[in-house]
Amino acid sequence: INRTWTDTSGHYLIDGLTAGTYRVDFTDESGTYQYEAYNNAKDVDSGTDIPVTAESTVSNVNASLARASTISGTVTGLGGSPPLPGIQVSAFQPSEFAWQGWQSLRTTHTDDAGHYLLNGLSPGVYRVQFLDPTLAYFQEVYNNAPDLATGTDIVVGTSADMTGINAELARAAAIAGIVTAAATGLPLESIRATAFQWQETEWWSEWVSKGEVWTSTNGSYFIGGLTAGTYRVSFSDW
Repeated sequence: INRTWTDTSGHYLIDGLTAGTYRVDFTDESGTYQYEAYNNAKDVDSGTDIPVTAESTVSNVNASLARASTISGTVTGLGGSPPLPGIQVSAFQPSEFAWQGWQSLRTTHTDDAGHYLLNGLSPGVYRVQFLDPTLAYFQEVYNNAPDLATGTDIVVGTSADMTGINAELARAAAIAGIVTAAATGLPLESIRATAFQWQETEWWSEWVSKGEVWTSTNGSYFIGGLTAGTYRVSFSDW
């Protein structure tokens, strides 16, 4: 309905409200302190009702926030080298509804040394996924698992720092090239390049991870994230 931020004294005022029943939550956007809903609840659904009457101010809706937990580590290539910057690292928890699987709660990226820090975490069970946006390296879930379903649980306590949650990513294969106009030899931008693999009865692009890309201004394309195998590539001008 409305939101505000605490001042240097930790005070806040949410105004402009009509009479009714409200709930309030507190979020530290820096991730240093743990999320909480009034009164000491894990979320708004389990929070405490705050009745507000017309032309009144309800005071002492206070919160004492615990320091948030963290998960940290280093991401490298196989064998511990090289350090991998720019890897997307995400913390997942089981969804409240089993059919939804795992839901992402916090995401960050590795720095130039391959280090990452996931902060702002509440106590609970997490799984951590490592994803290279460039597709030069394969995706992995801690600890050396191909997906979230087979990953290792990381049990995080209150105000805990879980260090050493590291990953060594395997280098992926790729197909790359340049597309030009036959008549002029000039590079062609925005041409769709699609990689296919043979699957039982026909060539399928769906079986290839991120197997569809478009050429850049210099006509180049890069299809990454590929496993070893035999491929065919098509080029389409949309």
